[in-house]
Amino acid sequence: MKALTLVFAAAAIAFGVYLFWPSATNETLPAGAPAVQSEAVADEAQDLVGRWQSDEDASFIREFRADGTVEDIYTQPDGPVSSSGDWEVFTAGTPPDGTAIPLEQGAVYLRIAMDGEQYYFRIAALSDDALQLIYLDRGGALNFSRPP
Repeated sequence: MKALTLVFAAAAIAFGVYLFWPSATNETLPAGAPAVQSEAVADEAQDLVGRWQSDEDASFIREFRADGTVEDIYTQPDGPVSSSGDWEVFTAGTPPDGTAIPLEQGAVYLRIAMDGEQYYFRIAALSDDALQLIYLDRGGALNFSRPP
């Protein structure tokens, strides 16, 4: 048991070093660095971090955290219900293992793993206060704004 704990501790330290080690330009990598393969994608990933409220349903908030985790929060009359998972941004040139959907060159994608499921989106629009995700499995757009 002690050996297993040491292995996990070493892995956590190695991951932390990888995440925050300075790049060749002496800048630190963004928090989602393991899931980011280029500077342009890194910028998209950094811009996603924060809370986003659905334009279609104000009760739904999706929060992307800098540590690569995501939380969906749905406020109901009985109180909020939430689900957590992880997220990563990628391109057609560097898809996550197991990606089995057609990808376009030049597009930037988002994978969310939550509750044992994988959800894939194309990032159609991203600004300081607006986000549009196209759900690749079934189509349809999800539109979000930064909550006040």
